[in-house]
Amino acid sequence: MSFNCICKDPEFPDVRYPADLLDLTIPSHGSDLYGIMYTPQGRGPHPTALILHGFPGSEQNVDLAQILRRGGFNSVVFHYRGSWGSEGDFSFEHVLEDTRAAVEYLMDPINRERYMIDPSKFVLIGHSIGGFAALMTGAEMTEIDRIITIATYNLGAVAKERQRENRDERYAKNTYEMFINCTRPLKGTSPETLLDEIKEKAQEWDLRDLAHRLKGKNLLTIAGSRDDVSHLEIHHNPLMTALRKAGVTTAKDMVITTSHSFHDKRIALAEAILKWLSSDIPIR
Repeated sequence: MSFNCICKDPEFPDVRYPADLLDLTIPSHGSDLYGIMYTPQGRGPHPTALILHGFPGSEQNVDLAQILRRGGFNSVVFHYRGSWGSEGDFSFEHVLEDTRAAVEYLMDPINRERYMIDPSKFVLIGHSIGGFAALMTGAEMTEIDRIITIATYNLGAVAKERQRENRDERYAKNTYEMFINCTRPLKGTSPETLLDEIKEKAQEWDLRDLAHRLKGKNLLTIAGSRDDVSHLEIHHNPLMTALRKAGVTTAKDMVITTSHSFHDKRIALAEAILKWLSSDIPIR
């Protein structure tokens, strides 16, 4: 099915198995994470996309969730601990733990049956910090073999850039100011706490150093050429170089002329994602 067809409402709605929206409560380390699942019409089981938002997650990418639902996917959007009403405190370590908890929740046999999930057609999609979490989680979990990242923000690279002897002081200042703005809607953290966290984890959280663990995964990495948050020269280009050196031949690299949140290229973004997915998952 073409993108134009997906942008149209179904010609024949399924009265018995209609499209729906379900509230989700995902348990993670003693806290409840809140989210929603957009379910497509039809009996299923359905391919499923777990969409990870960034830091703090002002851009929820719900338009992508809706488009994927129209293409026959269950689309799940949820909130990490300490963000947007979910219980607990926010930290980047919790983002990784919560992402894994969400994958395990959806892959649980009881939930697979309840939500009509096809575990063989599962894709992890992450924007910004969500892209970081998608790659970190995908490198650890054999259940994940399809990963899409949008404007990936490499926390390890940021920490190392801030620690360089001849570091760019303007970059360090801008990063700190961004962290101030991003922590305002979050619970249980501060800019200083999060910057200390990534400094401590600089080596462990550098995506370039785990590129070899992504061999065999199908990757689509999308970046914005005008991104002033996930700068190409710090985040995207070095990662792609590391993936190639590691022999990851299944990574598709795409750069679109736009900003960090793809504000003026949402249709182009959706088209790229659907085209890549349709190469091995039928889009209806």
